[in-house]
Amino acid sequence: MPLIHIIEDDELGRISVYTHSNSRKISIRKSPDKYFSFKAVIPSEKYLDNLKELIKRERKSLKALHQEITKDHVDETFAIDSDLFKLRMKLEADGGREHIRRDADGTFILYYNENTDFDDVYMQMGIEDLVIQVMRHHANNVLPKIIMELANAMGAKVTNIKITKARSRWGSCSSTGTISLSCFLVTLPVDLIKFVIIHELSHTFEMNHSSRFHELVDRLTGGREKDFEERLKQYHTNIYSASNRHRSEK
Repeated sequence: MPLIHIIEDDELGRISVYTHSNSRKISIRKSPDKYFSFKAVIPSEKYLDNLKELIKRERKSLKALHQEITKDHVDETFAIDSDLFKLRMKLEADGGREHIRRDADGTFILYYNENTDFDDVYMQMGIEDLVIQVMRHHANNVLPKIIMELANAMGAKVTNIKITKARSRWGSCSSTGTISLSCFLVTLPVDLIKFVIIHELSHTFEMNHSSRFHELVDRLTGGREKDFEERLKQYHTNIYSASNRHRSEK
């Protein structure tokens, strides 16, 4: 499916346009690519004008969707304030290149020049990558200790620990006893972090999701497995979810 055109729209951002010979109609939706706000698919290049007409007709609804998309945005107000990971932005006059320091209370401070263009897509990608880099480094320092404390209490055998940048799941356990955790776990409350770890450690005894597995997890969490599962659904493996929670609590 080739990219044939890019539409630069002042209100809707950058729209990538692809052709697909099997398409019978024009479609436009949120883009999975960070470089673009929307992705449009048309049957062939001759439908490009039809796409532009569709955008014109549906501008109101597309603007509303674009406002939802742009909530995932880092600026000087961006902050994460969870139990185990605290981070905020700080702008400096003539601050030069971005850099990181850590306050006495353990908060990571990302310093940026006050002239930073937060609307630049490449700047947004760079900041997101830097935040995740800091988060992963910190997760490597704090999560293994929690894993081993819980493993020792459970009598679980852990052969290796990996902290990843996984976005598809919070954690996993291999058949050889390797516990892998997403670095985004540090944005959760401590009790949910422990629940995820207990869930993965339980797989060292039951490598499935059988009734015996759930009985074990439920017993190890004081009969609260379902409660924890429901709470966990409110959280997501991205930096914006953590920051938006912080903002909503202010």
